[in-house]
Amino acid sequence: MVKPVLERVVPVLRDLGHEPVGVVTARATRDRPPDLILDDMTVPAGLDLLFARDKQSVEPLLGALRPDLTLCWGFPWKLPQAALDVARLGSINLHPALLPRHRGPIPLAWALRDGDGRFGITWHRMDAELDTGGILGQTSIPIEDDDIMITDLGRRSAPLRSGCCRESSSGSRRAIPGTRSRRRARAGPAISRTTSTRASTGRSRCGESTTRCGRGT
Repeated sequence: MVKPVLERVVPVLRDLGHEPVGVVTARATRDRPPDLILDDMTVPAGLDLLFARDKQSVEPLLGALRPDLTLCWGFPWKLPQAALDVARLGSINLHPALLPRHRGPIPLAWALRDGDGRFGITWHRMDAELDTGGILGQTSIPIEDDDIMITDLGRRSAPLRSGCCRESSSGSRRAIPGTRSRRRARAGPAISRTTSTRASTGRSRCGESTTRCGRGT
């Protein structure tokens, strides 16, 4: 997880009446620019910040937060089912593609390589497979001729990600059935690096099964 993501997502969740309580993030494996670093000085007020050493430690760390719902945003590991089941309402994920197209790692690079006309964003429920859970909300932006880097698309799509989260949180939205049998996830091509963020935010303490980011107060 990087700081700009939390700064954008946390206010959206709070505006929707939810109570974000903590962040579980993987330890950084390389240096990051200072404005992206998430630590005790930059984490939003009111949130616990926990660092996972490996995917097996995610379950107990999430358990300490006692979440009703887990929100995942670009986590670097395929999480065990036990971690996804910690929250009583389950876990949802942001995938930077229009599922079921471009399941799996580095979908931004695949969109550029395959000549897609649009770059997509999908919020979906998480299960034991990669990007196969029910779809809660989707949106997209055109891929411009001068979009040659993943970072270009990442910056332009940032407002859509939180906006799609707001839409997906509507109690009137039902999950579209998952896509497990329709397409296999592909390994990432070596043409670019992903700039997706690395965190799973825990506990929208207020949650109902009919809402996607937690129960209204």
